[in-house]
Amino acid sequence: MMKKIFFFLLTFFSSNVNAQKHDFIWIAGYDGDSQVTNLGLSSMDFNNNQLIVKKIENTFMDMDFTCAAIADKTGKLALYSNGNILANSSNDTVKNGGQLFSKFSNLLTIDQGTIIIPFPEKDSLYLVLTQAYGSIKVPPYLNIKYFKYHIVNMAKNNGKGEVTLLEANFCNYTPAYGKLTVCKHSNGKDLWLLVQEDSTNKFYRYLITKNGIDSIGTQNIGIKDPFGAGTAAYSPDGTKFAIYNNIGPTLGQVLEIFDFDRCTGLLSNPTIIKYTNKGGAGVAFSSTSQFLYVGLSDEIRQYNMNATDIAKSGKTVATSDNFPTCLGGNTADFYNGQLAPNGKIYFNCYGCSNLIHVIESPNIEGTACNVKQHAITLPTFYYSSLCNFPNYRLGKAAQPCESVSVEEQTEKVKISILPNPFQEKLSVTLSKAIANPIFYLYDNTGRLLKNQKLSYENNEIETQNLSAGLYFWNIMSNNEIIGAGKVIKVE
Repeated sequence: MMKKIFFFLLTFFSSNVNAQKHDFIWIAGYDGDSQVTNLGLSSMDFNNNQLIVKKIENTFMDMDFTCAAIADKTGKLALYSNGNILANSSNDTVKNGGQLFSKFSNLLTIDQGTIIIPFPEKDSLYLVLTQAYGSIKVPPYLNIKYFKYHIVNMAKNNGKGEVTLLEANFCNYTPAYGKLTVCKHSNGKDLWLLVQEDSTNKFYRYLITKNGIDSIGTQNIGIKDPFGAGTAAYSPDGTKFAIYNNIGPTLGQVLEIFDFDRCTGLLSNPTIIKYTNKGGAGVAFSSTSQFLYVGLSDEIRQYNMNATDIAKSGKTVATSDNFPTCLGGNTADFYNGQLAPNGKIYFNCYGCSNLIHVIESPNIEGTACNVKQHAITLPTFYYSSLCNFPNYRLGKAAQPCESVSVEEQTEKVKISILPNPFQEKLSVTLSKAIANPIFYLYDNTGRLLKNQKLSYENNEIETQNLSAGLYFWNIMSNNEIIGAGKVIKVE
């Protein structure tokens, strides 16, 4: 059985698996309790086939880079958060949601550092994933020190919501900075979550189902330098995955584009595009999935996913006109992008601004996509914040996934355990990726001495503390043994 990060009983009614309107309300702004006219929070409402922008009255929340929101399946605002406080549609703090991280009071500076997603096949139940930063390296720099999840039941507390699970540990590794997003599994119900480990090219794969989160395995692919602000996005059809990092200690700014398999959650065929002297943080796909747009501070660049050479397909479709915004000499650059329910793409600005750029026809190649700079003026200022939404409307794949049993996996996977006899270490290698493989080592009395999660690549098992003698091993996947044997340790 795959590892369950958490599990709960099926106590809620099934929901519409193709919920249509979870991203119909966007929130932006900061200094929510200020009495100054142009401070506070604004909403962008995409209901009723039009965009309505207005100030949210009687708010209290301060937002920065971190911004997440979700509407219910009818398009009515359900929850929004700055990464540490969780509020409902009445702008009240959700019960037990006044501090999602007990050790901190203000965690606002992580692009895509929080995401709110509905549980598959459940009404009223939401999962909130949140990151918090801290200095954990020498010389110090800010990276993710805490990664938690929280469960919210909006049916509780007379419909105002209640956090029923707070600050549960999500992982025991250091994840890369932000870039939290999800994609529908090919079954049209469950959700894939990929989390990259800091300063490596290892991705952890998780599958969110109606029963919880399953840890599926890891994959090493792409660059090994993901530190820095930036965002990630799946294409609306679920075939591509893009990541942009705008601060890298050795690589500078890097865009990665992968093919994505909705059945397995695996990435392949990386395209890596490097920049110099750029900024920005945003990636957004057009609704047809053909074009990817990247905000590079002084320009927006478009890439054609159908091109033979994606990197060479890049076109500058807008150059910043340096329009003044806010105070202190800020200009309306291109920072973070998000595809909207109306098929347009919206880019915000870095720092203090109340202006939003719009790509009117993002499915058209070149400058005909029609980028309108600072086309929208919000009633309140924001600070780099643009709400984080995945694609909620992706349905079941036309071709179903092939179901592979443990027996079929056993026939195909080859296991290598060397050397034998061994001394200080064992090297365990699997020939292919399988679901949640775990290595177990026992002494000749059957006492468990070691258990370790495996990747499909080389894995080292430390054995210095073991005495010389005979040992037995097995590897399990989905609670079934897929391989077993014995090894001998010598002095």
